[in-house]
Amino acid sequence: MKKLLCSLLLSLLTITTSCNVPAFHPQDQTIYVYANNSKHSDDVIEILNNFHVKFQQVDTINSNDQALYIIFDIFKLDSNDLPNYYVAYQTLDLAQNILTNEYLATLKNAIAVWDYSWDNIKRYRNEIHHYYFLPKDYEYADPVILPCFLPPNILTHYKNILIHSNKVNTEISSLLPMLFSYSYTSNPKLIVEAGVSVGNSSRVFDQVTQLSGAKLLGVDISQHAANTYANIKNGTYLRMNDTDFGKYYEKSEFKNIPIDVMFIDTSHEYNHTLQEINVFLPLLAVDGIMMFHDSNVTPLHIEGREGWWRINNTFGKMNPLAPSNPRGVAPALKKYFSIEFDETKYQNRIFIKDGITWHFIHYPFCNGL
Repeated sequence: MKKLLCSLLLSLLTITTSCNVPAFHPQDQTIYVYANNSKHSDDVIEILNNFHVKFQQVDTINSNDQALYIIFDIFKLDSNDLPNYYVAYQTLDLAQNILTNEYLATLKNAIAVWDYSWDNIKRYRNEIHHYYFLPKDYEYADPVILPCFLPPNILTHYKNILIHSNKVNTEISSLLPMLFSYSYTSNPKLIVEAGVSVGNSSRVFDQVTQLSGAKLLGVDISQHAANTYANIKNGTYLRMNDTDFGKYYEKSEFKNIPIDVMFIDTSHEYNHTLQEINVFLPLLAVDGIMMFHDSNVTPLHIEGREGWWRINNTFGKMNPLAPSNPRGVAPALKKYFSIEFDETKYQNRIFIKDGITWHFIHYPFCNGL
């Protein structure tokens, strides 16, 4: 059996894969790479190989093709020649060139805009929100290449979530495209969200359920969180401590449906997290995903206040009067799974515990996933 542990739990073990990290999910479709003789194409091709993305280099573009293309030096191309779905690897030096309305439209029509330069991104980020920084040897290439694993008909939904993640900055915003991509590609029948709060993650899971037909259970101790689920078509809100979920589950209509996606964003306390793992892990499906938010509660000090860093290179400031976020998730994962990892670094590993193979991924930004 193989399962995915995400610290949002995408956080796993001690067999480091370094430059040969495993793929995330089976990829049915082939990605087309139009290098256009760009000097940046070799760097991205190396990333695609490292993450085992199935791709084919092409010398021409079929504008009627429904596949996803990655297109370099796209400023050289006529917009009429572009396919329906494409990632634009933006290579025009915008310090030396004007961003025309025509080129801006080309970038806006892309599923995502990848760029080697933060200086470039700063010049269009107020108009184009579906961007990712992707230079050579980038530590966080993993989140960037996730659309390569999604079927083409889902890419517009991914794009909208990426736009939201860069436009509406929160303590979890940079992690939302990951929540969507991992959840959707797991082909879920049942998703459980423990810790609803104001519904940042709920909106993503709602999108997944609408696309997949899965059922969504939201668990929280607050009655206010019920408002989030009022308009979720396939959602059921449960007001309870999530450690009591097992008692509910064994008598519920869902008792014969293993949990495909388990998301935990609750107290973040050490003992509570251990209890949650003990409750939910036995209910997890084969090839299921278990995700924990706040696995890297190591805030930076910004202008005299604590804050966290997002992958879009912005910082969120915490209210110093609010209770500090307990650093219990990572220690609990280390204890339960008998693993060690640096919470402040990206991790992508495979390990085995009790005969189960886990694929462990950990994102350190946005308080960690």
